[in-house]
Amino acid sequence: MTRITEGQFYEAQQQTRVVASRYIKAKDWPAAIDILYNVASSLLKAEQGGSGGDLSIFLVDVYKQAELVPDAANKGKLLALLRLFDAEEPTRKKFITEMIGYAQPLAFQLPRNIEFAANTSKMVCQIRLLPRR
Repeated sequence: MTRITEGQFYEAQQQTRVVASRYIKAKDWPAAIDILYNVASSLLKAEQGGSGGDLSIFLVDVYKQAELVPDAANKGKLLALLRLFDAEEPTRKKFITEMIGYAQPLAFQLPRNIEFAANTSKMVCQIRLLPRR
């Protein structure tokens, strides 16, 4: 996170990708998820949507690779990241598509995933209507 506070956003993103990839190779899913979520969140808060969006999309990919069930904790992290995106950020649309796709294959097995997709859609509509803080 030091690189972010120093304004070295691209370097923070690239360093995070390298470290997360090492965790993924070792199948240390919790560590990969933790670093991706925290750095993506920090980058989005610093209004670095491209870098934060890239890591957010990478996080969804990790969920898929780890075959994690879209439970409340996993979905909560994704929704928290979505709230941090600027409405005009180009990576936001891909993140939303990936996020919904993560829950969709299990939608018929877990009724709550339909609720997740509906809540995501509702939140996307609300974010479009609200001015950026």
